[in-house]
Amino acid sequence: HRLAPRPVEHLLPPHLLQLGPGRGAFSSGRSNVSLEYIAGLFDGEGTIGIYLNKGATDARYRSGKRGPCWTRSAGILACWRPTLESLHVSFGGTLRRTKADGHKQKWHWSLGAKADIAAFLNAVRPYLVEKKEQADVMLAALRGEIPEKEAAVKLKKLKRVQFE
Repeated sequence: HRLAPRPVEHLLPPHLLQLGPGRGAFSSGRSNVSLEYIAGLFDGEGTIGIYLNKGATDARYRSGKRGPCWTRSAGILACWRPTLESLHVSFGGTLRRTKADGHKQKWHWSLGAKADIAAFLNAVRPYLVEKKEQADVMLAALRGEIPEKEAAVKLKKLKRVQFE
């Protein structure tokens, strides 16, 4: 299966092949970052989710196709655009400005394609702390090892953190 776990080198774009622990960083303009840094940023500011696309599901039922339509996503919301531009160039997805609402201007980089999500999560997974289990659930769903509905429920539960 094309989304099966493989060494990171097979998933990274050619210009990132020299990356890894102690092997450098990639840059875009003013931002020079490593996969370790990106994993930390993703742990703190990122999101992973599988959501029921109600509108698409309704359309599928009306067209005679059965079964729900699920939307997968992974992304980061942050103020520093150059880092997110680096991710956009390296892993694809979309980069858009969000409303400031009296706060600093923020940028949202997000992935929706299965192959893009798998490439990104496999690249940062070795360095994740808080989102490692969520990444594992998403990767299992992308490989078809668990149904998307089950993965969506697991991801939702993993996002609920109890502080003592």
